[in-house]
Amino acid sequence: VAPLLGLEAAAVEPVLAKQDDPYEPLAHEVTDQVAASVEALQLPGIRVSPETVRAYPAGDSLGAVTGFVGYVGDRRRGQYGLEQYWDSTLAGTQGSIRSERDATGSLIALGEHDVTPAVHGADLYLTIDTSVQQKTCTSLREAVAKHGAASGSAIVMDPATGAIRARGNGPTFDPNRYREVTDQTSFIDSASSVTYEPGSVFKPITMAGA
Repeated sequence: VAPLLGLEAAAVEPVLAKQDDPYEPLAHEVTDQVAASVEALQLPGIRVSPETVRAYPAGDSLGAVTGFVGYVGDRRRGQYGLEQYWDSTLAGTQGSIRSERDATGSLIALGEHDVTPAVHGADLYLTIDTSVQQKTCTSLREAVAKHGAASGSAIVMDPATGAIRARGNGPTFDPNRYREVTDQTSFIDSASSVTYEPGSVFKPITMAGA
């Protein structure tokens, strides 16, 4: 099964050899073709299970802002951007069950059970206006290309409320395909994470205040 999953046999064998671990994931988010191939082998103890994945409909226009959910070991964690900053809030709390087992390790149906239910994470609502965001990202890409810049960033704020309507970065990435990124600096939201001397750029703020 290792070649189908793009893994080395030497890395899979120790995982399958564990005696006290009834569940051990070998790969995540495999294609339908790979899943079908694994099921066709009909290997004892090996099965394919559906799993929930995070989708980012805004694609690369909000990649650096949202960040993405990736695996740290066997657990899914928010990486970069809002996903990382609000990870504990969005993730909620995992549930657990403690129960008596028999000599074979099976749960005793009439034994003592201690169940802690899982708690769903909270929702996060942004003030981003998708139309303004798309226009900002398009203009930013054009400006970076026109001036031969290494990168660029832009923030659009509602001056009446302080709400952020757009935040663009260039270069950026599509969080739906974060594994394909070769330059990890694209993960960084430079609009909020990179500091610089404001200089003359700050003059419009001064004039607006006046």
